[in-house]
Amino acid sequence: MPSRTRSSAAAPSVVAAACLGAAAAAIAAVAGCAPSPVSTETPRSPYERYDDLRGREVPRTTVDSFGRERLNLEGRLAQPDP
Repeated sequence: MPSRTRSSAAAPSVVAAACLGAAAAAIAAVAGCAPSPVSTETPRSPYERYDDLRGREVPRTTVDSFGRERLNLEGRLAQPDP
């Protein structure tokens, strides 16, 4: 009768793969709960102060089509009108 060395050797790799999968899922869950890198409390840049003084301030947030308030990254990163 042949010995079952292959199945017993495969078991630790399955356990290791399951542990790695669980660790990856935990890291992804924690990273998804991270705060936004841009907030309203961050100090404004000199460029934003310059635009504000000249009446060309771009709002920090906008309301999307679903009614949720989102950061206005597109408006803040666009080239200003001359």
